Amino acid sequence: MPEINCKSCRHFLNTEVLGQCRRYPTYQNRHANEYCGEYATNNVELPMVEKPKRQYIRKVQDATTTE
Repeated sequence: MPEINCKSCRHFLNTEVLGQCRRYPTYQNRHANEYCGEYATNNVELPMVEKPKRQYIRKVQDATTTE
């Protein structure tokens, strides 16, 4: 779970020293560690990608090569 502060809020635009809270038309300068009470998560759904299944190959020892 991300920390609930301006840095992880979807309304926050991070710049060098102070960022901008873009919740209302008059942008406010805020520090990334502040919290205003109107936090909104950055819910970005990532597409699920299936990993290719590994293929296991059984190595069979040739009975004629054993001494």
